[in-house]
Amino acid sequence: MSKIPYPKYQKILLFVLVSLLLSSCAKNISQESWPQNMPKRQIFVESFNEQAKLGQNDNSLSNHLVWIKRFYQGSIIYPLGWNRMTEMLVDTLDDPATAKDVEPRMRALGLDICLEWAKNNSVRKIDSAAVATWGNALRTASEEDEQSEFITKVESDVQALLDGSLDLKMINRERYYPPEDYDNF
Repeated sequence: MSKIPYPKYQKILLFVLVSLLLSSCAKNISQESWPQNMPKRQIFVESFNEQAKLGQNDNSLSNHLVWIKRFYQGSIIYPLGWNRMTEMLVDTLDDPATAKDVEPRMRALGLDICLEWAKNNSVRKIDSAAVATWGNALRTASEEDEQSEFITKVESDVQALLDGSLDLKMINRERYYPPEDYDNF
């Protein structure tokens, strides 16, 4: 039995259709795979688009969203993302009313930090060193039972960084806990 050859245009049409179907599937997968324990994807897409309009972003949207996921979920370099840090902090609180107050504050604070941190290095006012500093100091705040006070300090510092009244160089471990408070030597 002999094969019936497809005319050239049918092969091209088949290739185009398969390509469109695959790209459509890839788009749906990327949108469906957005984690539910993070702020809505659209918030970050809109922020990215605004940055692009201002010429402040030379990154691709997909790469930008990867950085957002790393902030919230962690990465090899920083395994505890914001979500896990929030859970750990809330777990250290004995008072359910305080925990109920702290969790949404941490979620809002995380969003404020992430929206700025995810910008291009040349324009962002919050960098990875500041995020790491807050993460490390947060552990001490939990050990010292000063979670709410610490969050208030960071909320204030984030707003001051964003409005330009605080220099990023001021964000260091000693700002929150003097060496004698956490130095074991």
